[in-house]
Amino acid sequence: MDAFQNVDPLYPTKEEVSPLLQQILVKGLSLEIDNPKSRKDLMETARSLFLALETPMEAILRMGWAEKPLMSLIYTAMNLNLFVKMNERDAAPKSCNELAEMTDSDPILLGRILKHLSAMSFIKETGPDVYAHTRLSKSMLNPAYSSGVPFLETAFSDIYRSLPKFLSDTQYRNCTNPMKSGLQAGHNTTLHAFEFFTNTPGLLEDFNNHMAGYSMSRLRWIDKDCYPIEQNLGIGLSKDQGAVLLVDIGGGTGHDIMEFHKQHSSLSGRLILQDTPAVIASTKDLPDRIEKMSYDFFTEQPIKGARAYYLHSILHDWPDSKCLDILRNLKPALKKGYSKILVNENVIPAQDAHYTTTGLDIMMLSCFASMERTEGSWRKLIAEAGLKIVAIWTYERGTESLIEIELA
Repeated sequence: MDAFQNVDPLYPTKEEVSPLLQQILVKGLSLEIDNPKSRKDLMETARSLFLALETPMEAILRMGWAEKPLMSLIYTAMNLNLFVKMNERDAAPKSCNELAEMTDSDPILLGRILKHLSAMSFIKETGPDVYAHTRLSKSMLNPAYSSGVPFLETAFSDIYRSLPKFLSDTQYRNCTNPMKSGLQAGHNTTLHAFEFFTNTPGLLEDFNNHMAGYSMSRLRWIDKDCYPIEQNLGIGLSKDQGAVLLVDIGGGTGHDIMEFHKQHSSLSGRLILQDTPAVIASTKDLPDRIEKMSYDFFTEQPIKGARAYYLHSILHDWPDSKCLDILRNLKPALKKGYSKILVNENVIPAQDAHYTTTGLDIMMLSCFASMERTEGSWRKLIAEAGLKIVAIWTYERGTESLIEIELA
């Protein structure tokens, strides 16, 4: 016990805190709330200040006591239809007893859940045991936001619980076998991750909704002042009848290609959405111009000589060996000096990586035995496939880049 008699709480120094306070003042005064970069710069500095002020024990209690059960409680609240009920009667504040009656739950149990959701600022406590929506909790009424909760809880809770033992059992070697990853260990299954998603009721739909919401919530390559689409794809575009402008490979239900069509409808050429037969069959409400095609990207690409072949969050699902298979099946379709492969993925910087990117990397390691790649890893992979990187377009920290690729 002697080691615990005089534990230094490790408070921060003024030298650590003062510069951050000054930065917050400057960034706060110049904040443009509808400017993503301005908002995120201030948010990152505020986060740095919070972490600088926090003692090690406060950090452990926050991460282990407060944050660890939060997603499980949000998922429980969704199962109770709590956020829908909170929105009834013009979203007026409601007591714990009212909400317990509306959700057919024990008021003592629900009260404990509500208290923690409020303590974590997920909902707002407007009076003693009276609660109302916040912007965050109200977003749970939209599947683009809410689907992430059941997906992450169902898919990853058991994986992360078993991860320390799995990494120990595999002697701390980087996992590259998608059939022997943390997913198989955590869920006691022999299925590949995507088979597991498909065979778990509701999980694949939640995954697709979560990915759509993830894409919509950040700057994208198709947005203004990101990738020069008109210049790089429009200039020199074939005017031949039947010429293909863009093939969206593994494009899910079409959220990316629909946004491309919406923002760049003046560009001529066919637009083709490719995915598995099950996904294509579930895809609805596409503009007439977008063609649907069932396709397995582990087979040779049937559409030849398109201006661009687009892969969004595809290669990060697979280890290098499988990525090479995908790229080599695509390579024969490319027309030299004309066709491009556009890979929309994270490129982890050598220093100062964002926590969303590194967090996603651990998800890929655990679930798919794959990875988010550094620039060096991307260059090595693309060169090994007999291709070359023309440019890497990065818009802001913590968002995906666009890797522009051509035949070597």
